[in-house]
Amino acid sequence: LESARKSARPTIVDFNFPELPSWQRAKAILDDGAIGRLRNVVVTWNFANRATRLRLDSWKTRGDGGGGLLGNFVSHCFYNLEWLCGPISGLTARLFALPDWDADGSIALALAFASGAGGSLQVSCASLLGSGYRLELYGEDGALVLSNPTADYFRGFELKFARHGDDALKPIAIEDADEEPSPDSRVSPVSRLVRRLIDACESGGSPSPGVAEGYRVQCLIDAARRAHASGRWIDVAPPAVHSPDLVGAGLGKP
Repeated sequence: LESARKSARPTIVDFNFPELPSWQRAKAILDDGAIGRLRNVVVTWNFANRATRLRLDSWKTRGDGGGGLLGNFVSHCFYNLEWLCGPISGLTARLFALPDWDADGSIALALAFASGAGGSLQVSCASLLGSGYRLELYGEDGALVLSNPTADYFRGFELKFARHGDDALKPIAIEDADEEPSPDSRVSPVSRLVRRLIDACESGGSPSPGVAEGYRVQCLIDAARRAHASGRWIDVAPPAVHSPDLVGAGLGKP
């Protein structure tokens, strides 16, 4: 981190989900305190990715090279959770290999947040016609659900919200949700990151998410691997560097 700071070279990490209008709207609702102090977070992400389906020998399926399920997918979940809910303070994890192939197929984690909230995260990249991505946030005063049942990683998210007294979750309209689509849904979020990086190169700023956020996610991945190997709960130190994207996010109003 110190070397990255001294280099003064703009760097950006492609954590794409927070660039989506639906995710930005969800964060705005949390930051406004609409569901009150966060109590419980539940994330499930079940899908079948191409690399696993075709049994490709690549970084996407090999965890020992920094990729696999943790590096390719859970890394995004860790960043998303801290961006929305604040720092993770501890976790336990269990990785499950595919029965007939030496590659990780799924993972289950229990999480603790520095705010006092608890959470669970379950991800599978070997689930044919899986249920997709679903993020449930429960607070003292309400609930917020961000879900995408489609096989597309970035297109198809819906946001629903409820307060005490409501009978059911109600849909929330998302601004810019109908922007000009590209055949590849990754183009829109990545283009926003690229614009920030170019702006930083021209102005000399430090775009986010950068090296500090990437290092933080790697620390969480390492903690998950230690938890799996030891079968123990692992306490996680706070982020080494103050980042407005990670510290104090999504805690709601006391």
